[in-house]
Amino acid sequence: MGDWSDVNRQGSGRALLAETSNSKRRSRQPGASAQSGASPSFRSKWRVSAGVAGVLMFSMALAGLVAIFSTIQRERTPRDASPSQQVQDVSLTRSDETRDVRAPVDIQVDEEEKGEGKGGKPNPQAETAKPNVFFIMVDDMGWNDIGYQSVDLQGVTPHLDRLAAGGVKMTNYYTMSICTPARASLMTGRYVMRYGLQYSVIQPGAPWGLPLTEKIFPEYMKDAGYETHMIGKWHIGSYTSRHIPSQRGFDTYLGYLNDEEMYWTHQSWTAKYNGRKFFDFGFGNATGYYDVIDREVPDQLRDGTISDGDDDETMLSATSSYSSSGGFFKGRYSTQVFHNRALEIIHEKTPYDDEPLYMYLAHQAVHDPLGLPPAEHFTPDQLDLLERIETGSEEGTEALRARFAKVLMYLDYTIGELVEYLETNGWMENSIIIVASDNGGCPSCGGSNYPLRGIKHSYWEGGTKVPSFVYSKSHIPEERWGTEYDGLMHVTDWLPTIAGAAEIDLDGGAGPFDGVDQWPLITSVAAEAEFGSARDEMMYNFDPYILWVDSSDEIGDPEFNLAQGAFRSGKYKYLANEWCTGWYTFDKHILAEEPLTNLTIACDGSPCSDCGQGCTSYNYTDYLFDLEADPREETNLIYDLPDVAHNMRERWVEVAFSEWGNSSYENIDHQSYYVWASFNWWMVPWWNLVGPAAGGGGMRRNSIPQ
Repeated sequence: MGDWSDVNRQGSGRALLAETSNSKRRSRQPGASAQSGASPSFRSKWRVSAGVAGVLMFSMALAGLVAIFSTIQRERTPRDASPSQQVQDVSLTRSDETRDVRAPVDIQVDEEEKGEGKGGKPNPQAETAKPNVFFIMVDDMGWNDIGYQSVDLQGVTPHLDRLAAGGVKMTNYYTMSICTPARASLMTGRYVMRYGLQYSVIQPGAPWGLPLTEKIFPEYMKDAGYETHMIGKWHIGSYTSRHIPSQRGFDTYLGYLNDEEMYWTHQSWTAKYNGRKFFDFGFGNATGYYDVIDREVPDQLRDGTISDGDDDETMLSATSSYSSSGGFFKGRYSTQVFHNRALEIIHEKTPYDDEPLYMYLAHQAVHDPLGLPPAEHFTPDQLDLLERIETGSEEGTEALRARFAKVLMYLDYTIGELVEYLETNGWMENSIIIVASDNGGCPSCGGSNYPLRGIKHSYWEGGTKVPSFVYSKSHIPEERWGTEYDGLMHVTDWLPTIAGAAEIDLDGGAGPFDGVDQWPLITSVAAEAEFGSARDEMMYNFDPYILWVDSSDEIGDPEFNLAQGAFRSGKYKYLANEWCTGWYTFDKHILAEEPLTNLTIACDGSPCSDCGQGCTSYNYTDYLFDLEADPREETNLIYDLPDVAHNMRERWVEVAFSEWGNSSYENIDHQSYYVWASFNWWMVPWWNLVGPAAGGGGMRRNSIPQ
């Protein structure tokens, strides 16, 4: 193994300014380190030393969007009786600052060891062009939910299986246990306790999000000359218009901003007012955010001919019929909508454009509520397979697992079509595809993490260890195709890893990265054999709120003695104050000698609910596992190896407090519901309409819509 050291480098910074007085501010208070002079959390290890058939036109009322409304029109007429509405323009201001960014240590990989360095016969243009990057995020896909490693879903994901078989599978890949922290980690390359997202997820109408001071993935890609597009689920803050994707580095955005919604109607699953649900679906670019639920986009908007100075009547009355199917997205299945948008973006570019493409495709599938996909896309063989899955499950569970399989199979179908188009039209001569889940699966929603212990919302392996792979015939040597990378990898690693693959400088971040560049090991058998892993430790989380803060309470000050989380060092994993959670079979029944009902388990005499509800008696304790010998986390070594546990806890605290930010969590401000109702039940950035800038009184927690 090579020797490692930490290297810091200085760079002139470009970071988004904190919000002005128009927006809510939250101060971050640095915590004292567990030890004076605590070293940074991330022990980085290197810097890269070397560098379907046919076109599907987007039939969904979104072709050629380049300019969107820039002022809010507060309309109170019914949704089906008025033109589209829009959200105000917010300009971005940047500052030049100098910030510390931890740089990796070189791994020297000989050119001969890398072989050709490109699979097959590379296009000469690929030698100088930066690669196109497609990051596909699957929502709530557990360890047992992808065909190539599933015990019950073999054949459900043939296209994903093919890609994984021709790429590099990550066998030791970890993410966060829930959605918001996972997506924030991906975007920043930094642990979530650095900037206050360590606790909970952002609820619809809650006035908080990923701080604007954090420079994120698409902004780095824009700085490197990329064209950037996002499709799908955001869920890292949208209470002001400056928090939405199209104001944070993405050239365009189509999708939904909040947590969970219905696949066909695009209505929020959780937020409703007077018994009526809100719509959460929109299109955004640098000038605003546009309602595309059931309205066409005017020609003037698509052509960019309407400016901020045009009168509202002209802007609102302009219409165009450019979709043979009638346009709009209400009543269209989200997976297909997102797929069509991806094809539309690709159709407008070539693989070797001056501006390469970075696409973040964050699918809704396979998150609940599981809306069934269009049946006509399933072949007779696939229907037979789904029937076998349904009949092969235990009584009472077959419908849910089979429903999950249908949603997953359709997602796989669209990914297969996307890749077929890329391969047929030359894109894979200069592209990298990454597929990963955002967190572990939820058995009560049809997912499975078998044979790993735990579920989504927990720091057990089942909540955090998920499927992931990389596919590239152009940037991964042929000797690496069809192999596995066993090194420890974390969701924060993707930003520096893609930067390494594309030879991009990561300057101007809000603070040191916790992620490391894994590209040299992903692409080199020799490098993995010599160095083993890019990192020898990993933070699962450090959350000093979850054990004592009730969801209806103010967040208050952290209780560090009650911090919950986990830490990995080498082969050992330390869990602090973790709730008891057991093992679920693929059909979501608990592995136990005695039958248990209602998805609960008996652990240390305390019942625990499924998917994040915690133990009813708050029975939590510390654990220590040797994951090499005990990957299912069955034997607690906390009393057998007290020194190991003590040292790991000390390091866990040290890493957390090398840069600490108190939680930014806020409860729901139900004034947002009144704003959305006035916008034809459309969920828009709302804070500037009711917050201090609008002369509002801020929180009105006692007035809760029913």
